[in-house]
Amino acid sequence: MYHALEPPRPVIRMQVTHAGREAPCWVTGVEPPDRATGREPRWVPALARKITDSGAGIAWCVYGGRWGLRFQPTSAGPPVWDLRNLVQWGEPYKIYGDASNVVFGAP
Repeated sequence: MYHALEPPRPVIRMQVTHAGREAPCWVTGVEPPDRATGREPRWVPALARKITDSGAGIAWCVYGGRWGLRFQPTSAGPPVWDLRNLVQWGEPYKIYGDASNVVFGAP
């Protein structure tokens, strides 16, 4: 359980460790497809919120839609979000001890 300390802020990039390597990555949130209407997954803003974390004290929780977050290394160019893109991957959320690993976007 976390306790939110501030309203959420949009996130556009962040430092992510994946497969043993740390890299700057684009990030977005993912909402699931709607099978009834045939709608593809929706890409929504990733958000970060300052929280209290029982283990770390103050932290930042970065989260996305109901399907979590999707990442792509910035070295791969501007993202075209696609669940089939092997350069991209997903995670449910990320917790950071401070905001130095997060690049916020315009509200």
